[in-house]
Amino acid sequence: MKHPHACSSLLAGALVVLGLADLSAAAQSQATNVPRRANDGPPDRIVLPVGLGTLVDDAGVPYFEARRDCQHVLSLTAQMAVRGSVGGAPARATLWAGTTAIDTVRLEPVSPMSRPDFVLVAKEGNATVRLQGPDRFTRGTAHDSIEAVTNLPLSGAELQGVLTGCPRISGNLQAWAFGRAQIRLIVGERDELHLRRIPLPNTWQLVAWIHTVPGRELRWRAEFYERLARNGVPRRIRLTSLEWNGEMGRAFDVTLSLSRLQINPLLAPETFATPEPASPLAMTVDELRGSRPLMLRPHTKGRLSP
Repeated sequence: MKHPHACSSLLAGALVVLGLADLSAAAQSQATNVPRRANDGPPDRIVLPVGLGTLVDDAGVPYFEARRDCQHVLSLTAQMAVRGSVGGAPARATLWAGTTAIDTVRLEPVSPMSRPDFVLVAKEGNATVRLQGPDRFTRGTAHDSIEAVTNLPLSGAELQGVLTGCPRISGNLQAWAFGRAQIRLIVGERDELHLRRIPLPNTWQLVAWIHTVPGRELRWRAEFYERLARNGVPRRIRLTSLEWNGEMGRAFDVTLSLSRLQINPLLAPETFATPEPASPLAMTVDELRGSRPLMLRPHTKGRLSP
């Protein structure tokens, strides 16, 4: 009998080959944010400061201090449990995720079948998605393809930044302090970072990232919880859409819980190879949005996706 998580996933295979067991959240993480609820539901939202605050002269100091550990995370693989809602309806999924700092991503569902239902590989801003039974595939931008599969408006680089808790963004920095322990950073025109000073080890840490989706009146907010002590990778991330006034939107509200986590693993080149079907049947990204199975498709009836 197969293990319930057995599959032909290259990411799962990497986990087995390297022989790394689950990291212990109790031993490896710092209780720097709101603790996990007893029912394992979404963590309470982090309260962010409002208003202008006091202008900080050298905004680069807290920014680079907050990135000191996580900037060394060049690749990551994990089993990711996704729980929450999309479009106001319950949605859930469990999948393998792999990312690197050079804008590459691989996503596929954890499946007891011999082959996963779909595989998404994104590289250098473009992506290919392969669906099983019958074999179909689509090509498009990484942002459009990831959103078509997950209903989350993320590019490959943004997904990597969310999972590592360490966005790789650039632009002019402006910062405002709110007391001695909170800073709000504006990076370029689309990104807002919220830092808190952690008493031990007395350093700045990124607790929330707000991003404006280019060309759309849409923003999202990522909050980071249970960061690992050695590299700052979060064990849980809450990702929500935002309304114009900063209130939580209805488009999505999901919590990503990472397990079987590997930092900087030695991944084989084929991990991010384009998944070409043997007998290709092309489809558009719009057709992909309406197909099954999708990771985070809204479900209006009682049964949730696996």
